[in-house]
Amino acid sequence: EPSGGAHQVIPPNDPHREGHPGGFVPNPGWYGEPGWAEVRMRVAGHLSTAGRDRARLAAISGERERAAALYEELRDQLSAIPRAEGAAGEILDLLVEAADRDARRMRGEDIPRQAVPDVDLDSFEDFDARHELRVSLWSGYLASLDPAAFDEPWGYWPVDLGAESVFTVDGVGALPTGDSLIDVAGEPGPRAIGKLAVMGLDDPAHQGWLEGAVQRLNAAGDEQVVQEIRALVSELEQRPYGSRYYNIKQLRNEGVRVLARRGRYDLAVTLLRDNTPLHDHDWACPNREGILLAIEGRLLALAGDSGAEEKLTEAVQASLTFLDAVARAEETPSAPHTPGTAPRNAPPSTRDPLPR
Repeated sequence: EPSGGAHQVIPPNDPHREGHPGGFVPNPGWYGEPGWAEVRMRVAGHLSTAGRDRARLAAISGERERAAALYEELRDQLSAIPRAEGAAGEILDLLVEAADRDARRMRGEDIPRQAVPDVDLDSFEDFDARHELRVSLWSGYLASLDPAAFDEPWGYWPVDLGAESVFTVDGVGALPTGDSLIDVAGEPGPRAIGKLAVMGLDDPAHQGWLEGAVQRLNAAGDEQVVQEIRALVSELEQRPYGSRYYNIKQLRNEGVRVLARRGRYDLAVTLLRDNTPLHDHDWACPNREGILLAIEGRLLALAGDSGAEEKLTEAVQASLTFLDAVARAEETPSAPHTPGTAPRNAPPSTRDPLPR
């Protein structure tokens, strides 16, 4: 995503990301951001979400002192992230302040929550405006959330708060964000930017398939949803476009959202795990591993699974590991850029965009 660019069309094939060998890439442009500050901003959000859920889990169990300590640990982890100017720095400040505030809440300080604001997740024209929108979204989210309960929607925050637990054409066929915590688990963030050149919502040849898929999924019982989605994924895998990665990702995302809204957290976890092992475009999303671990941790927590805390701790560690890799890359500016992408100082128009 080049800084300041307009909505991008995702090509049917991208040889630089399809079949990528995996691992960290020392180039912020590879992750769709103009610099490491913006990459850190996004990973700080993942760290905050997973760390916050660890504290909530303790609070729900009645361990309010431990919850306070976990919020303080999160505050310290976030405070250790280098602060940049602009949206990245503003969001980091909000995350640090909220973790400190909720530690005090767990120790008995009466700090009221605020109402959820009316926000338009599509109110951006380019990447810069999109990051400014992130600041407003994080501010409203952190002011309104419950520090001792899981109250985010399964979907976008705050527009999916009352979403029905049915499959829809938009839900199955829209472009997913690069960060599934946003469009699956209610982390504040704007909608995806860009569109698919083929097999998107505006592709007439794909409409019939989407409508048929939705009919099949809504006719299936909860126990059959995972099986139906796997069958539909198999059909998508036969398409000749590498961009089918996004169609498959969105289909699985919708399955997780709908099953979670129905309270079938066990089935949602099963489907979520189909996203691993990481492959292809996964490696162009900052901290994709930590994102999936954080979603799984919340699902396990809601299911009352004893493995929830361990999974959330893994998510925190994955985020910290990614931030460490960013720090090393930033200290080595001469590191070679990734084949197929422009060096970090190249004009924005030459960078390869990805939906974020």
